[in-house]
Amino acid sequence: MEHARDCCRTCAARCRHKKRAVHALEAELRIRGARILIADTSGDAGFTATRKFYAAKGYDEEARIRDFWGTGDDKVTYWKSLITD
Repeated sequence: MEHARDCCRTCAARCRHKKRAVHALEAELRIRGARILIADTSGDAGFTATRKFYAAKGYDEEARIRDFWGTGDDKVTYWKSLITD
């Protein structure tokens, strides 16, 4: 589990085009008929920028599972509707 988190953190740090990547993913999911997109991340201080990124892209914090990744490290789930008006 720790390795997976480290890999995600490394990939996110290296991705210079996160906004475009998320926009492309959302567009593709809409084409495929998806209604919502769920994104999970860590509540750890090292993921503050990630949580701010999702909030800025219109995602709402939907759930928080305390100590999911480890003691003091919550799993934070973000939700976004893909249905356009």
